[in-house]
Amino acid sequence: MGKSSLALAVAKEFSAEIVSADSMQIYKKLDIGTAKPSPQEREEVTHHLLDVVEPWESFDLSTYQKLALGAISDIHRRGKLPLLSGGTGLYVRSVLEDYLFTEESSDPSIRSELSQMSTLDLLAKLKAVDPKSALRLHPNDRRRLERALEVYLVTGKPISQQQSQMSRKKRFHSLTFCLTRSRPELYRRVEQRVDQMIQEGLLDEARMLYALTSAPQQTAMQAIGYKEFFPFFRGECSLEDAISILKRNTRRYAKRQLTWFRREDVIWLDLTELGEEGTTNKIINLTSKEFF
Repeated sequence: MGKSSLALAVAKEFSAEIVSADSMQIYKKLDIGTAKPSPQEREEVTHHLLDVVEPWESFDLSTYQKLALGAISDIHRRGKLPLLSGGTGLYVRSVLEDYLFTEESSDPSIRSELSQMSTLDLLAKLKAVDPKSALRLHPNDRRRLERALEVYLVTGKPISQQQSQMSRKKRFHSLTFCLTRSRPELYRRVEQRVDQMIQEGLLDEARMLYALTSAPQQTAMQAIGYKEFFPFFRGECSLEDAISILKRNTRRYAKRQLTWFRREDVIWLDLTELGEEGTTNKIINLTSKEFF
């Protein structure tokens, strides 16, 4: 059991509706590699913010925030409980906290110029003007590298400075649970999950996305679970090597997620200690005491 299946069990208990906080599940056609809920699971519980845009279309944090808050407002209006589920930390923060965006920090012409630069040049430039952001961002996350540079070039202030001045005021009365496991079990499950995805047809899904690489700057092209196969499609490595790199990158991503949420106000639940049933029951009990 992972966060998605656990969220499904909790949602059923409270007749809640799930709002996805996964930056890749918003893309259509990317189902296996993003571990998107199955059609049957979506019939059992209403899900929001899945299959929002095509893989070649742009999608940013500000757009997610507007859509997520709109979905939550609609759920509240119908007297139901919204359940935010996903591991994209900034998505979660943009919903739960008073996280503001301003149009003054955007400039299409600057964004176009940055899109022509190599990822290495973007990182080097960001290190020079905003070393805190350069250290925090993944070196291959060109979308966020471009965004951090765009903010600096438009406003003259590093995005790290602006973010540190943002209000951390809570937008909703909420409980946030974060799941963890022992490191050996976590890594074992990562490898099993990758192997299962391969069996389910991940390679075909990655090949479909690879055909769209005429727009490599789009976020979907950088998704873990897909980009690792692009060198294989180009004949630059073996399939075995691509799968090995995917497992490594997935382990690293899981570690970065844990690091992110350690800075947040969350209730930690260890699945290794509690087990699946114990974890589910604890979430249900704490939620019942807090909201019902």
